[in-house]
Amino acid sequence: MHRKKAALCLAAALSLTQVSPAMASGSDEGGGKSCKAKDAAVAGAVLGALIGGLASKKTGRGLAIGGALGAAVASIGCVAVNSRVTRQRSNDQVLQDGRSRLGAVTQPTLLSYTSATARPSYQLGQQITIQDSMVVALPANAPATPIREVFEITTPDGDTKTFTKPVGDSGGELNNELTFTLPNAMKRGNYQVRSRLQVADQDIGQARTSFLVV
Repeated sequence: MHRKKAALCLAAALSLTQVSPAMASGSDEGGGKSCKAKDAAVAGAVLGALIGGLASKKTGRGLAIGGALGAAVASIGCVAVNSRVTRQRSNDQVLQDGRSRLGAVTQPTLLSYTSATARPSYQLGQQITIQDSMVVALPANAPATPIREVFEITTPDGDTKTFTKPVGDSGGELNNELTFTLPNAMKRGNYQVRSRLQVADQDIGQARTSFLVV
């Protein structure tokens, strides 16, 4: 079982002006990496404000920029994302179980891929769980091959944030469970999640889910 931590930057405009930060990502074993707040530029201060929150393993804080008439307050930050990968079957077991159907596997083959949230809707400040399950068959005796998921989360305003999570270095039946806490300032609405599975940096399939922030 692998435990990874990365940083997911989530931001959405509250009104007319929007600033889109880049997705921050990183991982290490056990300790996690702290997210560093990014300066947010507000164009036309009285036109809008950008939501966000900053969370690390130990602390959370926000960076605010005031505007004319007090109408523009911007905050961009990062939300710590925890990932737990578990293996149900090895690559050899998948090949053996599917021998009659698969025959000789000569290239990475995706047999199934699903994504789902633990429940359809969440309130601000609650922890969300996204559960991805995949069955990947690699050629027998294949060398270590990096497998990862690329996550794309699209906000109600249509702004997409992308981050990646390593899954392992061999095929099999794998589950990847992501958990993170929704910032209290996050915009309410429907968020679309697309997971792309990559083997050796090549896309081999995708899965979709969504969640509602109420």
